[in-house]
Amino acid sequence: MRENGLELSLNKTEAVLITDKRVYTPPTLSLEGETVTLKEKVRYLGVQIDSALRYEQHTKMASEKAATTATALARLMPNIGGPSEQKRRLLNSVVHAKLLYGAEIWAEAIERKPVRRRMAGVQRRSALRVISAFKTVSESATLVLASTPPIDLLIRERQEVYLEYRENGDINTRGEIKRTARQRLLTKWQERWDADTSGRWTHRLIPNLAEWCSRKHGQMEYHLTQVLTGHGCFNEYLARFGKREDSACLHCGYTPDDVKHTIFECSATRAERMQISRTLGVDTISVENFVPCMLVDEQAWSVVSRYVTKVMKNKRHMEQTEETVSESATLVLASTPPIDLLIRERQEVYLEYRENGDINTRGEIKRTARQRLLTKWQERWDADSWGRWTHRLIPNLAEWCSRKHGQMEYHLTQVLTGHGCFNKYLARFGKREDSACLHCGYTPDDVKHTIFECSATRAERMQISRTLGVDTISVENFVPCMLVDEQVWSVVSRYVTKVMKNKRHME
Repeated sequence: MRENGLELSLNKTEAVLITDKRVYTPPTLSLEGETVTLKEKVRYLGVQIDSALRYEQHTKMASEKAATTATALARLMPNIGGPSEQKRRLLNSVVHAKLLYGAEIWAEAIERKPVRRRMAGVQRRSALRVISAFKTVSESATLVLASTPPIDLLIRERQEVYLEYRENGDINTRGEIKRTARQRLLTKWQERWDADTSGRWTHRLIPNLAEWCSRKHGQMEYHLTQVLTGHGCFNEYLARFGKREDSACLHCGYTPDDVKHTIFECSATRAERMQISRTLGVDTISVENFVPCMLVDEQAWSVVSRYVTKVMKNKRHMEQTEETVSESATLVLASTPPIDLLIRERQEVYLEYRENGDINTRGEIKRTARQRLLTKWQERWDADSWGRWTHRLIPNLAEWCSRKHGQMEYHLTQVLTGHGCFNKYLARFGKREDSACLHCGYTPDDVKHTIFECSATRAERMQISRTLGVDTISVENFVPCMLVDEQVWSVVSRYVTKVMKNKRHME
């Protein structure tokens, strides 16, 4: 080395003893009189080499680096909006580059479950951002939709190409070697996809991986991903996480409201289905021909994608109609004063305590400030033009907010706001053709009619009136009865829940 003008930095020189023995006597190495330190692992050309050649530290380090990159890139790839799938794939390639660096050398390590699980977890998180999917989508379905083979198969493919090229290849055969290795990868991936127990809805739509992954057109996006995974704005899915009380369709009442019902069966999407079927030249769009139609060409993909987007946006709009309660009514029912009054209350307490207060008067200062807040809030509540039905039921804020019992829940909130499963309300958003009651035909079918007048609820009204000891339950005594005690609140709440569930079932 010296003859060629090269020198070693002896204090930076390290060595690793490669052995499969658990117990051994470390040898003493020296170079030009300097002792060379033996390490458990050394870094060489970016690969962490350990004494047992297990590459445990390298795979861990690669996974951590790739995970950091994936987290940073995720901020650039939100589910709604953001770059197209093609650009997302480009960003995702950075994650794969870090995971797969030197894979030809350490490929055997991927056979160990902890290593595969660690690297597959990073790959899945990155692939979710490529297709704009919810994090509940399985690994297998995510990778299929992203056209990204599992990490262990990619690593094995790299090793196969490397070994084949080193033994028998030249510059002219490298392309053929890579194509053959990719074909073997697809075969193994297809076998795994067919045998998997997760992502079965996606498998039903996309049984053939080669056709899906070899397409030259079509971009995945937020709404299309929901349909191809079954994870999205479907009541059956949302009910699994407690986001809906039941899995009934908000449009037609069918149970369960899953992706199959929404896209291929619901009466609310019949017109759109007939139109897209004519455009695609099929009798009717179905589970069996959905993806094959998309794979025909770019135009067919766009037609299907627009249909899916329209249906899913309309579905989301329907659910948002349940989120239209005014600010004033919302705060009253939540017993939460408006934020500006809360801020003023804090300031008043602070100033009063700073000037005249001590530890003995602080409680009185806070009570006085809260009384002033309630007075101002009451004046605002009385003068407001919003939430008038709620105001009619709850005219006195102090009585409502000072109660020590009673929990708000989904059906009770609909009744106290007038925003819910009432045809007059739904007709405002085009979800019903008219506002007539489906039980008795009375118009309008609003909350007052449903709870206090409809002939379909007469038996329940008579029963609850006897239980509460009143002539008849009415708008005027509805909330006052609830405020008596916990038992009465529960009686009224059960009555409301029963009536609203029966009404929903009827629809």
